[in-house]
Amino acid sequence: MGKTLVVTNDFPPRRGGIQSFVHALACGLSAGSVVVYAPSWEGAAEFDARQPMPVIRHPTSLMLPVPSVTRRAVAALREYDCDRVVFGAAAPLGLLAPALRRAGAERIVAITHGHEAGWAALPAARGLLHRIGDAVDVVTYLGEYFRVRLARALSADAAARMVRLAPGVDVTAFHPGGGGTAVRRRLGLDGRPVVLCVSRLVPRKGQDTLLRAWPAVLSAAPDARSVRVRCSRRLCPAPPVTATPRRTAMLGADSISRMRYSDMLSASERPRTSTVTCAAYLARWTAACPAELAPPTTKTSLSFMALASEAAAP
Repeated sequence: MGKTLVVTNDFPPRRGGIQSFVHALACGLSAGSVVVYAPSWEGAAEFDARQPMPVIRHPTSLMLPVPSVTRRAVAALREYDCDRVVFGAAAPLGLLAPALRRAGAERIVAITHGHEAGWAALPAARGLLHRIGDAVDVVTYLGEYFRVRLARALSADAAARMVRLAPGVDVTAFHPGGGGTAVRRRLGLDGRPVVLCVSRLVPRKGQDTLLRAWPAVLSAAPDARSVRVRCSRRLCPAPPVTATPRRTAMLGADSISRMRYSDMLSASERPRTSTVTCAAYLARWTAACPAELAPPTTKTSLSFMALASEAAAP
C-alpha cells in the first residue's frame, strides 16, 4: 500500500494554527503511512526526532513552487513510494500538483485555512487558485463562509469537488476535568459555564455571531462567562476601565484591570500568560487608549467593537 506525502510550509516547531492543524492531521494517519516535506526551522532536528513519521526538511525556512522544491518533492514521493499527496495549505504549493501527478501521485488533496480568501479576491492570485483547483482531486474548506468565497475562484468542476475538513478535538486532552482549575480560580470563574474564544478578530471567525447570541446564552445560563483570548506577540498596557459592572454583566463578562495579548504556544505547552477580556471591555479599552497602543483597528475589528458597545449600552 502506498503512503501519503504531506507537502507544507506550515509545520512545527514553528508555532501557529495551520502548523498545529497539519501536524495533528499527519499524526492522525496510520503509523508508517505518511511522510512530511516541510521547511527548516529553529529546533526542527530535535522536534523531528520525536515524530512518528519521517520529516524531510527543505534547506530554507520558506518553500515556493520553484524547480528546486519540485525536485525535492518528486524525489520524496518516489523514495518513500507515496501515491497520495496532501498540501498543508493549497496556495501556493498546490501549483506543484501537476509535477507530482506525473511522478506517480494518484490522489491529491489541497487544504485551505482562510488566507486563500485573500488570494481569491485578487485577479492574478485568483487565477493561480483556479489552476490549483483543477490540478488536485479535492480542495478542502473549513466552513461555509470561506467555501462561498473560494468557490468563486475555482472552476465549476473544482468547486463541485470541494469537501469540508474542519479540525477535530482531541478528547483525550480536552475534556471536563482536564485542567485549568488554577486559571479558573484566578479569574473568578469557578463553577461557571465558560465560552472560550481564542482567535483574531476577522469575519470568518464568528465572534459577531457569538456576541449576538450571548443574551440567549445568559437567559439559559445566567452565570455563563465569555472569555476571549487573542494570539499575538505584542504586550499591551492596561487602559482606564470605563465600562461599568452593570454594562459588562449584560454580556456576562467580568471587568478586569488589565488586558494582555498572549503568545499562544503549541498544544503540548501552557500559555506564557493568562489572557482574558470581553467584548464590552475590548470596545472601551480601544476607545480609551492612544492609537499607538490600541489593537489593530481594521474595518472588521471596528465593526465588532461597535457591536460590542451597542450590546453593552444601558
